Amino acid sequence: MTSSPGALPLKLLRIIGAGLLVLLLGACSAVKLAYNNGHELAWWYLSDYLDVQGEDSAVLRRAAHQMHEWHRRKQLASSIDLMRSWQRPMAGNLSKEQVCRMVDEAWQRAAALPGLVQALDLPTLQLLSRLSPRQLAAMEREFAKSNRKFLDKYVEVTGPELLQTRLDAGLSRARWLYGSLGRAQEQALRDAIMASPWDTRQSLAARVKRQQDIVLTLRQLSQNQATPEQTRSALRDLLLRQFDPQDAAERERMAAMRQQVCAVLTQLHASTTQAQRNKAQDTLAQTAADLASLLPVAQAPQTQARQPQRLAAASIARSGGPRGSQVYCCERRLLHYQNHPNQRSAPRCHPGQPIELWSGYSPHLLIPPLALSQLEV
Repeated sequence: MTSSPGALPLKLLRIIGAGLLVLLLGACSAVKLAYNNGHELAWWYLSDYLDVQGEDSAVLRRAAHQMHEWHRRKQLASSIDLMRSWQRPMAGNLSKEQVCRMVDEAWQRAAALPGLVQALDLPTLQLLSRLSPRQLAAMEREFAKSNRKFLDKYVEVTGPELLQTRLDAGLSRARWLYGSLGRAQEQALRDAIMASPWDTRQSLAARVKRQQDIVLTLRQLSQNQATPEQTRSALRDLLLRQFDPQDAAERERMAAMRQQVCAVLTQLHASTTQAQRNKAQDTLAQTAADLASLLPVAQAPQTQARQPQRLAAASIARSGGPRGSQVYCCERRLLHYQNHPNQRSAPRCHPGQPIELWSGYSPHLLIPPLALSQLEV
C-alpha cells in the first residue's frame, strides 16, 4: 500500500520488524506463521550481523525470543486495536489529514519499541557490551554489503527503473489490502508516486549514519567495559535516536516524507471502488482476529473460543547460516516452497508431519522479499 521503499510506512515496518510483518501477509495461516516465527526471523537477521559462536549464539537466540515475547505481551494488543480502529474509516472517503493521523498512530506505537531493551537478560547485555574489534568489523562489512544492494536497487538506476520498483512495492501492499486492482487504481498510484520524488542518495546517507551510530555505540560499550545497566541505557538511547533523530535536516526530511506518503495513500484510496474498500475492511478485520488468537492467554478476548492451530515443526539446513532453526507447515503444504525452483517436485506437508528441507534452504523464503528489505538497517 506504500509508495516507495524509502517512504515512512516502510521504514516503520523495518523498525517494528517481526511484530508487524504479518501485515504483509494475507492468509490466516500465513499471519500466524509469520508472527509465531518472529523470534527466529530476528535471530537469523542478528546472526548475519553479529559474528557469534557457541554459547554466545545461544544467548543471542534467547535474546531474540525475549524481544519477541516482549512484543507479544506489550505491543501486539495495541497493534490489533489500531487495525480495528482503521476498519470503519476505510469504508468511505479519506482526507489527507485522516491518512496522516493513521500514519502517526502507527508511528506512535513503533516509538514505544525502545522499551524492549528492558526484556534483555544479563547474559545478553554482557554479550553486547564486549563485542570484539573483529566482530564489529564483521558488522561493518555486513552493513557495507546491504548498502551495496540498496545502491544497486535504488540509487544506480534510471528514473523509469526506480519508478517501476516503487510502483511494484506500492501495488504489492495495495493488493494485500484492497484485493485486485484495476487500471484506474494502478494509474492513480503511478501518478501519485511520480508526484512524490524520492532522493535515494539522501536516504542512503541517512541509512549509513544510522549504521555508524550502531557501531560507535557498541564500540564504546566495549572500550568502556560498560556494566549491564549502562549497556541497557545506551541501547535504549540508541533506539530512541533511530525514531527521533537529533539532526534537524534529517527531521525535516522525515517530515517531508510523511507528507508525501499521506498524499500517495490518499490518492490511491480515492481511486478505489466501494467493493475494494469493503475488501480492505475485511482484510483488516481478519488480520486483527488472527493476531488476537496469538495474544497471551491473559490478554485474549473473553469471547474467543478458538485456539491457535498447533503447527508441525520442520528443521532447516541453511548453508552458511544458523542450524536447527524451526519453520512450520500447515494446510497440507509448505508456504516456503512458493519460490522453490522445482515447485512441482517439492514434498507435500501434512499437519503434524515433520519434513526435512533441502540442503541450502534459505529461511528468507518464509516471507516476501519486499518484507525482508524492511529489516535491513
